Amino acid sequence: MRRLFLHIGWSKTGTTAIQRTLEENRARLLEMGFTYPGRARHHATLFRTLTRTLPGLAAAREAARTLTELRAAAGDVIISCEGFASLPPGLVRAFFALPRTRVIVIAYVREQADRFASHYQQQVKAELEARTFDQFAAPLVIDWTPLLDEWARVFGRENLIVRAYDDDVVPDFLDALGIDARALHMPEGDPNPSIGGALLEAKRRFNTTFVGDLAALQKLLYPTLLELANERPEYRGRVGASAAMIADIRARHAVFNHALAQKYFDRDVAFPHRPWPSDRLFSERDVAEAWREVERRLPELAQYAKESA
Repeated sequence: MRRLFLHIGWSKTGTTAIQRTLEENRARLLEMGFTYPGRARHHATLFRTLTRTLPGLAAAREAARTLTELRAAAGDVIISCEGFASLPPGLVRAFFALPRTRVIVIAYVREQADRFASHYQQQVKAELEARTFDQFAAPLVIDWTPLLDEWARVFGRENLIVRAYDDDVVPDFLDALGIDARALHMPEGDPNPSIGGALLEAKRRFNTTFVGDLAALQKLLYPTLLELANERPEYRGRVGASAAMIADIRARHAVFNHALAQKYFDRDVAFPHRPWPSDRLFSERDVAEAWREVERRLPELAQYAKESA
């Protein structure tokens, strides 16, 4: 019986890095007995097929190609799309019910403060989030155990691999498949770095003054933010936060995470508490300098900002 490894995310757990590695190693993986079907980096077209939201002919063709390769694969198959985590597990199981195929779900969970920070940074970078991180994170709660329990109930606990996200997520994911990471090419760079430091704060402030077409702004500004984050280490990394906020987030998730650790990790601690960067890592001068550099590269940004009060 072949195995179908279904990587469902969750979001903000290194999914892009995992998919980039799988995409760039398709030929090598096939030599090792693993098919990563299709031509795209991920399998969002299968998710869109299941939810009936395919955006056009090209996507439909990619979905058909992926399904054909999936069904024809003689060995194991890897499917990766974090969209599946948002769907009822029973619906997903029915979609991947293939003859002589054991479906194994791989799910990553992330320490809540860390996940909130990553989500916040993405919202500031790509959207118009204008709250501070403390304001953004204050009402949020995630209990991973009930979510995992539903996948375990539908697919069987023996067919659910649960991993805790850390910075070495790609080797960890390959280990879950039984693949030695040293046998594959590891892509360099980060295609979607989180912006941090003074650059994140500068973009947050810009969000409060934005006027105009958000889609046009994203097309213009997003690549420059990624470029700067990759060029300068001080413009990436985790968002700074007050010690009181991090302590509060961890306290309100302590009971949840203890139960998670014992049930899905067979230990007492699911997420080791890493040191958190201070919320005072940069000055007002640093913020002004960061935005001046953005404006130097994109002088047309001026049309998208109103005068701040």
